[in-house]
Order: sequence, then C-alpha cells, then structure tokens
Amino acid sequence: MAVFCVNENSVHKTGKRRTKFRNMICPYKLPEVKRYSNNDWCVEYWYAYPPDWKEYPGLKRFKVREGINYIKDPIKKETEIVNLCRTIEIALTKLNYNPFDEIENVKSEKAKKKLQEELDVLNSKDTIPDSFDWFLDKKRKENKGDRTIDGYKSFLKNFILWIDKRNSNPENKQMIYINDVLTETIESYLEETSEENEWQPRTYNNNLKGLITAFNYLHKKKKIDINPLADGVIETRTSRAEQNKYYSKEVREIIQPKLNTVPYLSLFIKWIYYTCARTNEIPRLRVSDIDLNLRKIRVSSEVGKTGEHVGDRTIPICEELYDIILKMNIKKYPSNYFVFSRALKPGDKILPDDFFRDLYRPIKRALNLDRNYTIYSFKHTRVVDLLAAGFPSQKVMFLTGHTDWASFQKYCRELGAVIDEQLKGKTISY
Repeated sequence: MAVFCVNENSVHKTGKRRTKFRNMICPYKLPEVKRYSNNDWCVEYWYAYPPDWKEYPGLKRFKVREGINYIKDPIKKETEIVNLCRTIEIALTKLNYNPFDEIENVKSEKAKKKLQEELDVLNSKDTIPDSFDWFLDKKRKENKGDRTIDGYKSFLKNFILWIDKRNSNPENKQMIYINDVLTETIESYLEETSEENEWQPRTYNNNLKGLITAFNYLHKKKKIDINPLADGVIETRTSRAEQNKYYSKEVREIIQPKLNTVPYLSLFIKWIYYTCARTNEIPRLRVSDIDLNLRKIRVSSEVGKTGEHVGDRTIPICEELYDIILKMNIKKYPSNYFVFSRALKPGDKILPDDFFRDLYRPIKRALNLDRNYTIYSFKHTRVVDLLAAGFPSQKVMFLTGHTDWASFQKYCRELGAVIDEQLKGKTISY
C-alpha cells in the first residue's frame, strides 16, 4: 500500500515522526496510463479491498477504458487517455471515490432485482394462453423449424381448449393463470381428453411431451415458480397393438344392423371411413370445404393436424363418398354451415366433440364390444383395407394426412398393416 510521504523537517530530532502522521495509510495507488502493445489502452489503478472482504487481502487492480480504444485519431486518443487519468486521480484524491462502494451498490441492486423477479413469479398474473404464446415466440426466435412450432401449437392448443371447456361451467371452474396449473390438473386433462378423443398411446405421449417441453422452459426462464411436470411426474404410456382395433369383416357384419338403427351415426362413420379423417375434423367441415366439381375436401390447417407450415390438407372424394354427398344434398345449404349438426343435417352450430361417441356407446355396450373398438378405429380400418387391397402406400399416406414417410411407417406398424406391396404376390417356392 502507498504511504503518505513525510518530509524530513516534520520529524523530531529524536528521529521519531509526529504522532498524527503515524500509521496513516492511503487505500489506493494513483492511476497510471497503460499503453499495451496490442493497442489496448487503459488507465490502471489499485484500491484496497474493504475490511469485511477478509478472503481478499491486499489491493485490487482496476482497469478503466471508457471507450478510449474506439478512438482512431492517435492525437485525440492520447489527449483523452491523459484526461481520463487526471479525472480518476481527482476522484480518488479529492472526492474520496471508492470503487467498492459502486460494486456493493451493483450487488445490492442485483439482489433487489432477483428478489423482485421471484416475487413477480409468485404473484404472476400471466394467463395460460399468454404464457404459451410467449413460449412459442421464444422458440421461433431460437430458429426452431415450422414443423416443430406447429407441433407445440397443436399440443398447447389442446390444453387451452380443455381449460376453456372447463371454465364454461361455473361449478367446475378451473384456473386461468399459468402459476395455478398443478400436476393434478394436467393429469385430469390428459385422462379426460384421451378418453374423449380416443387417443392412441403415441398421441397421448406426444401431447404430454409437448407440455413437458413448455413447462420446463417456462420454469427455466422463471415464468412459473413451480414446474408441475418436473422429473417425469407423469409417465408416458406404452404403445399397445390393441388400441383402436381393426374392424374385421365379421365384426362389421355384427355391428351394421345396430348402426342402421341410428342412421346419422352410420352416416358419420362412413365419412370417417372414406375420408380417413380424424373424428374431430369431420364435425368442423363446412359446406364451403366440399368441392364436388374437383372432387376434393379441404381440411383447414387450423382444424387438421398438418400445421401452418404445411397448410390446408386436401382429401380426395372417392366414388362411394361422392354418392353419399349427393344424397345429403349439401350444396343447397349456406356455404358457412357445418356439414353435420344437431339438426341431423347441415347447420350453423358446430357439434360437441362427444356427440357421436355418446350415440355409439350404447351399441358397443349392447354388443359387448371391447373398449378399443372406437369410431376412430374406422379410419384405421380404412387404411388397413386399402393397403391390403394393393393401393400404393404413398397414396394411402396422402389420404391419412401424414407428411413424412417415417411417421406413416410407424403408424402402419402400430396398426399391424402391410406396407411392402412387393412381397404380397407370388414369390419364390419352397
């Protein structure tokens, strides 16, 4: 440490210094201009660590640049570095400047900011949709692919729709803020939605994984205080071959007489079978989505599963479905009407998701059918029937709405369907 210089005249003849100067220690070394060979110029000074910083004895070196190295003119740069050195010297000697006071202030501000952030999280009033929108926006800025973003949107939208549906009943009102979401809430959502929509284990797992990704990210970024999906608290389901069973010819012959007693349900099932559409897509079709001239059905990306990056999906109208549509006389109704409604004909009100499931349930119960025989199974049955009849896999894949070959193969394996047409005919004799 630098010691105040004491003139010899201030010392008694006995050689002892005056008492008032004894042990007076300066806590700093005066600043110096440093011009390093790599053109890094700075003002350097040293200052003693505070007494309560016991783990740091001695002096700490400080380097101050204040943008000096951005100056290209050498004369101006020299002038500015000298002025900076003088300024720091005045601050130390005349103004009792202590750089550690500034450090403590910064630390204190950081501590306050962190505490405030924690309080903000605890008192967060971010709604579930707002939080999910924030998550999706962050993922877009991370340059995640359109397909990935669309997947997240689909899974998160399913959860939001379930929350909205629950909130529509005042006696069963659920949370609206992201910090109110509990593990039990997500478990209820997955169980109820899985049962209502007859999800396969793969669909269940994909929705769960989408929520896990979102909530993990929200927790990491301190948007929520507690992560309801931490550490695998909800387990994925094992894929089972019997899920959404294939309707064999024998089973269909048993079911058909019962279906004939509920004509509107039978009609809906034929639409599922011939279009290979999902059970939540057909009720959302409008009259304007049906083009009989070009023989195609448009499934909006908002309704379907393909996502915005792929856009609307087109389903070809086969001869059998064409005849059904003509008999329904759909085109006489306003273009904004839904193809199916409670009036048992096209109408302006969308059907609830469980409308046809409720009609089918008594039939299954009367025939003692396995729970895995679902309305959605008729879509899978169509896929198996087409592949077994020799239709090209690529055309069947287009019909199902799968956008890549790998996912279509996985889908067919779960159905136990044949994909390789080359081995179906006559091969090599034994």
